[in-house]
Amino acid sequence: MPKKRTGSKRVSGGHVRSWRKAAFEELPNGSNDDIASRVNALASKAGFTGYSVGPEQVAKWRSAPAPGKPGRKPKKGTATNNGGEGEAIPVLRQLVQLVGKEGAKRLIDTL
Repeated sequence: MPKKRTGSKRVSGGHVRSWRKAAFEELPNGSNDDIASRVNALASKAGFTGYSVGPEQVAKWRSAPAPGKPGRKPKKGTATNNGGEGEAIPVLRQLVQLVGKEGAKRLIDTL
């Protein structure tokens, strides 16, 4: 049976990415020092008191090239591929699903 480490958590890349993302969203024009202090605060709040990042690391994050991994492809048959209907038809369909056919007619008639 493997030994369990008690009292220490390991910081994974997922933790750091989530803290980094949150810090950059909260402070989009923040300096490297501001971002570093926010990431450190998020890490300590999550229970990782031994983790710290400096402004030099934040500068590396900002200068790193964007990942080459493409985003997810939309599923077939979703609203992004609406067969040339435009944007109004899918929105109207959602409205009908939410309030019903008669309710949508009343709403549109009152416009």
